[in-house]
Amino acid sequence: NQMGLADRVMACTFSEFGRCAKENGSFGTDHGTLAPMMVFGKNIKAGVNGTNPDIDNLTNDNQMKNMQNDYRQVFATLLQDWLGANPWTLEQTMFEDFTKLRFVEREHRVEPACQWGGSPLIIDDFRPVSVFPNPASYSTEVSVEHKGDTSYPVTISLHSMGGQLISARTETIQPGSNFFYFDVSGLREGMYVVRVQ
Repeated sequence: NQMGLADRVMACTFSEFGRCAKENGSFGTDHGTLAPMMVFGKNIKAGVNGTNPDIDNLTNDNQMKNMQNDYRQVFATLLQDWLGANPWTLEQTMFEDFTKLRFVEREHRVEPACQWGGSPLIIDDFRPVSVFPNPASYSTEVSVEHKGDTSYPVTISLHSMGGQLISARTETIQPGSNFFYFDVSGLREGMYVVRVQ
């Protein structure tokens, strides 16, 4: 902050060792399967992504269950939203299949038109749909970036993994950023698909 660079810096913690919920044979908690990560900087959304682990629900060797976020989601988010890596770069670093998290403040995210990498970036009229938070307990935000200059109607639908329609509604996609909120509090825990057509 004293150097005047605080707006340009973001960092995260990472360890190759997870943590056990109880001491292991060497009286430590290393060599676990899960661990918390912290991301810090002036341009992040403050708060906790996920819920506290249930330390009463452990495996036989005292490992915590139910990973909520993969560390590669954090790295993919930092690479693209903060550093501006394009999709080709994410593919080359094997982070392309990991859902990004929304911890970089919207006004500080690198726009797709400004992303860079080793291969030319081809930008379509709109960007794939993103859902945040994911997983969600109460409500979730479906966002679509439309690069064109005309509005058009779409149907946004929610489906089970088996393809069953759960709900659908008609919305209008405007040029720029579009955000739609869905109440998911009544859904059973599981995986769902959001479709925009």
